[in-house]
Amino acid sequence: MINLLPREEKFYDEIEQLGTSAADASKQLLEVTRTFPGSDDAREKIQQIERSADRVAQEALERLDVTFITPLDREDILHLITDLYSVVQTITAFAQRVHLYRLKEIDEDLAEQVEILSQVVNCLEKVMHRLREDHRLSSLNGQLKELHELERCAGEKRNSFLGRLYEGSPDPLVVMKQKELHDLLELAIANCEKVSRTLQRVVLKNS
Repeated sequence: MINLLPREEKFYDEIEQLGTSAADASKQLLEVTRTFPGSDDAREKIQQIERSADRVAQEALERLDVTFITPLDREDILHLITDLYSVVQTITAFAQRVHLYRLKEIDEDLAEQVEILSQVVNCLEKVMHRLREDHRLSSLNGQLKELHELERCAGEKRNSFLGRLYEGSPDPLVVMKQKELHDLLELAIANCEKVSRTLQRVVLKNS
C-alpha cells in the first residue's frame, strides 16, 4: 500500500541542526579547557549555541505534536531531539560552573574527558547528517562502533579520576567542585549514549 500523505521532512533538518549545535558546543568547551582561565569568549559562544539549540528543539517538539506523518517513528524523533539538546545544555552548565567556581586550573582528567566528549559528539554529528539518506545498519555500523568504544574509554577515565580524586587529604571544597564538573561531563556522555541507542534502533527498524 502506497502512502500518499506527505511526511514532514523538516525533522531531519532539526535533528541535523541539533547534532551540529552539540558538536559546536563541544568544540568551544575544548577552548574553555585549553585557554583557561582566559576562556570568556568561548563560554559566551556556548551560551549562544545553547539559546539557538533551545529554539530549534522547541519548534521541533511543537511540530511533532501536530504532525500526522513523520519520516521516523515519533518516539525516536522525540528522543533524538531531547537527548541532543540535553547534551548542549549540559556542556553549557559545565562551562558556567568552571567560571563560577573560580578554579585555579583545569584538572588533567577533566580536560581529557572533554576531549573524549568532543570526539563522541563529532561522531554523532556525522551519523545525524547521514541518517536522512541512509538507514542501513551496514552503512552506519562503523561509526556506531566507534561511539561505543569512545563511551567505554570515557568510563575508564572516570574510574581513574575518582580513584585519584580522594587520594591523601584533599581540600573537601575542591573535591566537591571537581566531582560536580566530572558528573556533568558524565551526564553529557550518557546523553550521547542515549542518542546512539536511539540511532541503533532507527537503523534496525529501517534496515
